[in-house]
Amino acid sequence: MTMQPIEIFKVGTHTSMSGHPFTFTAEDLAKVAAAYAPDAHKAPLVIGHPKLDDPAYGWVESLEVRGGSLWAEVDGLDPDLVEAIKAGRYKNVSAAFYAPDDANNPAPGAMYLRHVGFLGATAPALKGLKPVAFADDGRAALVFGEIDASARERSLGERERSIRRRETELELDGLIRQGRVLPCHRERLLAFSEALSDTTRLAFSEHGETVEGGVREMFLDYLRACPPVVMFGEMPGIRDKLPGLDDDAAPAGANLPKGYAVDSGRADLHRRAVAYQHEHGTDYRTAVIAVSGR
Repeated sequence: MTMQPIEIFKVGTHTSMSGHPFTFTAEDLAKVAAAYAPDAHKAPLVIGHPKLDDPAYGWVESLEVRGGSLWAEVDGLDPDLVEAIKAGRYKNVSAAFYAPDDANNPAPGAMYLRHVGFLGATAPALKGLKPVAFADDGRAALVFGEIDASARERSLGERERSIRRRETELELDGLIRQGRVLPCHRERLLAFSEALSDTTRLAFSEHGETVEGGVREMFLDYLRACPPVVMFGEMPGIRDKLPGLDDDAAPAGANLPKGYAVDSGRADLHRRAVAYQHEHGTDYRTAVIAVSGR
């Protein structure tokens, strides 16, 4: 069974398991690819970095350099490895090389691929891997830390999440300007929206029709459909409906039934709270707390 070429190494400065830094250019990787001779030594695919280059779960047929990375064409994959990769148990790969002066190097004077190790999703990072010893001459190969086979996907995922967050921020800011969302709820609604999956979908019946969509978009649709909770700007008769908003207006509750009185201190607190609520777009409780200094 064959699979897509896999990225096993890339240009840059890398530290071997023995702690020595090595700098690789595109030309260096081209030399590694050119030196690879499957008839002399076909590098096996192994699990981790074993002391022996077995058992082999597949073989590297050829190497090529593309985009500053060394890519391996592999074949003869063991079905067990295929299933493990599909199940997500091995997402990282790590390359081991014969040093140019290694007595067992099939191409003396050049770096030569020894094996490609598949590492589990919870495998330790570079600093946690142990040096590798081999049985043929007791010398360790040059082993470098894993290149995450899904690094590009993770990078794209992070970029997509960043874009999605910014889109949600703009959406919420628009809803706040419309008065449908209170400013004090912005951050919690943003966090809640980020926790919702774009891939999880719901389907339900509404007015005799089936409605289907992603849960995050449905949540935003719900907020868009909410009636305004704050009315901005001058409204006809608003000062009649909010007693105490004008300094010259009658005290709140002036039309109370006979025998009832209005506490002047409470009326003044109400007037200032309503003015604060109108100015800042908050709920009444928040406005009362703000103007009372509690």
